[in-house]
Formats: sequence, structure tokens, C-alpha cells
Amino acid sequence: MKTLPCILCFIFVISFGSMNVLAKPGDLDTTFGEDEGYVICDNHSNIPEPMIYSSAVQPWDKKILALGTAYQPGSQRRNTFLGRYNEDGTVDSAGFNAPLGEVTIPFTDTQDTLPASVLLLPNKQILVLVNYVYPDKAKADYDFGIVRVNPDGTFDESFGKVHKLNGDANAKINKAVLQNDRIIAVGEYSSELGGTDFLIVCMK
Repeated sequence: MKTLPCILCFIFVISFGSMNVLAKPGDLDTTFGEDEGYVICDNHSNIPEPMIYSSAVQPWDKKILALGTAYQPGSQRRNTFLGRYNEDGTVDSAGFNAPLGEVTIPFTDTQDTLPASVLLLPNKQILVLVNYVYPDKAKADYDFGIVRVNPDGTFDESFGKVHKLNGDANAKINKAVLQNDRIIAVGEYSSELGGTDFLIVCMK
């Protein structure tokens, strides 16, 4: 009879654990979101028509970064926004640009700001890669920029600007990696004469 409590404890552990065992690879993780395994951000901070283009997970706290674009309310211009979510799918409204849980990289009167990707830094800052397009011109004109965001969602004002290569040439970036203390970004380059080439950019 002395072994009965241990047996009951063993049965409880097996039964409780079986709820997770029953989930097969590829099944939705119902611990994420509202017990459904997903989060719908159909009206993120009341921004019209948001779309997600890139994501990353912060390895130090498992929080989720979502990089996307949406129309600025009352305008036909697009902004880039970076949202951060907790491990369970809730918005990180307390720790990231409180109380919004997101930061916006705005347009100008002549530019749309389109997202490219994010790069996590060892000091927990976030690099946001964007492309600026001037849609009102007869032929779309592109520049690229990199913005550095602090862990609390504020901008690092000492870093980042719009980059313009060789006058009227178009330059877009897609991804970036770290090389010691340098940023290596890759994308595409095209001149006003036509044709497109690979582009590799090195920045401090």
C-alpha cells in the first residue's frame, strides 16, 4: 500500500503529459494566441491593410518580431512597422514602445517606406532594413535605408539614413548579415540606362 501514492502520481504525470503528446508535428500549438495556435492582427493599431513581410525571434527572451507595411490612415502612402509579441502571442505593449508594442518608420510626402528584413544584434538592438520608393515619378525610383531600434522600441538616433547610390540609379536591399563590426547588405542595383545587377553594400 505504501507504493500506491507513487503509482497514482505516475499515472497523473503520464495522463497530463499525454495532452501534449497527442499533438502531432505540424499541428497548431494551442498555447499560442487565444488557445487557437495563431494570432490575427487584422487592425494593428488601427493601421489600414497591414501585411507582414519578415519575422525574427529574439533568442534571449523568445519574443517575436514582425516586420510589415500598411497604409498610413488618411493617405495612400505606405509605412513600415515593426511589432513585437510575447512568446504566447500577446502584443509586447509594456516593453516595446509602450503602450503600442510597435514602432513605425514613416513616409515623407513623396515616399513609400517598404519593409525588407530585420537583423538582430548582439547588444539586443534591432536593425530594420527598408526600401524607399517614389511612386509619383514616371518611373519608380528606389533608395534604401537601415534604421537601428533599441530594445525598448525607441530609435537609435545616432544611426541610420537613406542611402542613394550614383545619382539616379535605383538600389534596393533585401537581407543583411554581420561581419565583425560591419554590416553586409545584399540586394539589386539598376541604372537609368536599364539592366539589373547584384548589389553588395558594406556599412559600419
